[in-house]
Amino acid sequence: MKKAYITFVFLFLVYHVKAQYHQTIESNRPGNSINVFTVGKDVFQIETGFDYLKKNSAFVSNTLLKYGVLDRLEIIGGIVYNHSDNTNENKLYSIGAKYNIYEGDYSSPSVGVQTLFNFPSSNNLNSSSSILFLFTHTPYEKWSYTFNFGTNLDLGKSNVIENSQPKSVVIIEGVYTTNLSYKINNKWITFAEVYGGFNRYDNPKIRVNFNTGLSYLVHNNLQLDILSGYNEKNNNGFTFGGGISWRLVPN
Repeated sequence: MKKAYITFVFLFLVYHVKAQYHQTIESNRPGNSINVFTVGKDVFQIETGFDYLKKNSAFVSNTLLKYGVLDRLEIIGGIVYNHSDNTNENKLYSIGAKYNIYEGDYSSPSVGVQTLFNFPSSNNLNSSSSILFLFTHTPYEKWSYTFNFGTNLDLGKSNVIENSQPKSVVIIEGVYTTNLSYKINNKWITFAEVYGGFNRYDNPKIRVNFNTGLSYLVHNNLQLDILSGYNEKNNNGFTFGGGISWRLVPN
C-alpha cells in the first residue's frame, strides 16, 4: 500500500509539472484576438513584431513580455513604439495580467479575463485601459474559435463635439474581436478575424475592421507570423506586419 501511495504521489507531481504549460507555444500573435491560455508557471515569453501602416506611412513595433506567476495567471508588460515619429510622443507603455478561469474541452469553451493599463509618453496618444473577457473553443481538431468582448476606458479626457457643442469627456467604449483559426498541419495555422469597437462619439458608431494571416511553428518554443488587415480608426488603411514569439520554459 505504501509503495502504491508513493507511486501515485510521484505520478501526480509529474503530471502537475507537465501541466504548467502547453506542449507548443501559445501566442496572441498575429491578430488582435487574445486567447484564454496563459504561458504557464515560471514560463517567460516574448511576443514582438512590426507593423507598416500604409495610409500614414508609419512603421510601428509592438512588444509584449509575459511571465507565468501561477499555472493560470500571467503578468504582462509591453511597449508600442512609432519609429516614424522622431519626437518624444511616440511610445505607449502597458502593464496588466491575464487569468485563465476555466479550461474547457471539445464540448465547452475555455474562459478567461485580461486587464491592461496603458501609459502614453504624451497626451496625444491613446491612454485607454481595458478589461476583456476571453473565450476560446476548439470544437474540432483543426478548427479553433476565439471571441473577446469588454470595454476601453480613456483615463484622460478627450475633446469631442456633441450636438454642435465642443465638450471634454471621459470616453468609455465597447470593444470586440472574433477570430476563426484553421490548423493546416503541425507547423502552419491560418486565421481570419473581425474586430472593432463602438461608442456614441464615433462616426460610424460601430467600427468593423479585418485581419488575416499565417503563423509558422519553428519548434515548440518558437513561432513566426505574418499579417495583413484593414483598420479604419487607427490608421484609416491597410496594415502589413510580421513578428516572432519565443518562450523560455523551466527545466
